[in-house]
Amino acid sequence: MNPKIKRKMGKLNLRKFSFKTGLVVLFLALLGLGIFYNLKQTGAAVTNKSNVFIYDNGAGSNATTIRDALGVSNYNITVSTTMPSQVTLNTYDAVIFAAGSIATPISTAERDALNAYLNSGVGHLIMEGANVLNSHIGDSVITGNILKLNDWGTATRNPATIRINNTYHPVTSGVPSGSYTTNLRAFTSSGTNLGSWTQEDRPMYLLSAWEGSKRKRMVFVGFNWGGWPAASRNPLINNAVKWVSDFAEVELTNRA
Repeated sequence: MNPKIKRKMGKLNLRKFSFKTGLVVLFLALLGLGIFYNLKQTGAAVTNKSNVFIYDNGAGSNATTIRDALGVSNYNITVSTTMPSQVTLNTYDAVIFAAGSIATPISTAERDALNAYLNSGVGHLIMEGANVLNSHIGDSVITGNILKLNDWGTATRNPATIRINNTYHPVTSGVPSGSYTTNLRAFTSSGTNLGSWTQEDRPMYLLSAWEGSKRKRMVFVGFNWGGWPAASRNPLINNAVKWVSDFAEVELTNRA
């Protein structure tokens, strides 16, 4: 082949290669811009902190203790004695109903708000409290629609120890068993039963996690979280917030 023709063909191929490379770079740049815009619009992965709402419903609530265990440096936390609308609740990554030792913790208005949020809203809910079940066993909206329970005990018993049965679930990973000496009513969940007591009667569970469609998630801490040893309760609440909010997956996406 004529050397001049060969050189012209080489230059032409180089231009074609440079043009194709430029198109690829432009496509990747636009793709990255589109992903950033979408994340910004949806609110996902644009912050390093999960937004958490903690409902304080009166004397005996664990709201402030849970806030301290989570840490304001790790989460954007709002504690309020007023239950927001479902529209407002939907703006949070996790909602915690912190009933603690309150004797009758759930009013009709609170029940309806929680039911709507979990089943019709975003649905990233943590229910906590010694009497959340015991004081509302006659309310099927609470036991079935919110707590997702199949059955519960006929009486309260002293658990002695709350034992972690499932160490592989994200909610209970790294959470040690711990002593607990206040009477409770045990249950079985339609979700995953995670923690039980050492008594022999059935049902026997005190901690569960449920996941529904569209990644709706609910953790039921069926005891006074503040009455459990700090070595157990602190990792539990942090794990629960990360699991219900999917924030662990968002963090991994950010780092990828």
